[in-house]
Amino acid sequence: MTDTSTTTSVPAGPAGGAGSVARRQVLCGALLLGGAAGIGVLASCGGPSSTPGTATSSDPGAPSASPGTPLATLADVPVGGGTIVTTPAGDAVLLVRPVAGTVKAYNPTCPHQGSRVQAPVDGVMTCPSHGSRFRATDGSVVRGPAVRPLREIAVTLTGQRIALA
Repeated sequence: MTDTSTTTSVPAGPAGGAGSVARRQVLCGALLLGGAAGIGVLASCGGPSSTPGTATSSDPGAPSASPGTPLATLADVPVGGGTIVTTPAGDAVLLVRPVAGTVKAYNPTCPHQGSRVQAPVDGVMTCPSHGSRFRATDGSVVRGPAVRPLREIAVTLTGQRIALA
């Protein structure tokens, strides 16, 4: 089955910005209103049941490498840009430096359909498959079809060394 996500504009949310909702979400919400008859169908509407936030060791989006695992040095991650590194355990981690003194890490898997997002350009990371865009500063969605942010991965910066936290 091919997902032909169509978006529908919705009124501005609490933060004041206009949002969009995928057709699948609208249909799934309508099923909720249908009562018990819609429960069997509702199970097929959702994606992963994880909530947005920082990945942890029990989180399927978290790297399987141990805390303290070195990922890169500051010289490997350009200011305003980023790079995807692979841990010794084979996990991909997207490292970004939105500004000189900040390093962020994300699981580079797009929450829409699992493609790998690209390193940021002009502060935005883009999924090449369907065009979802995410802010490098916090992983939040700039433009869908993705509706969930990228999963943040905790890292530490010690001197010039970036490692898993």
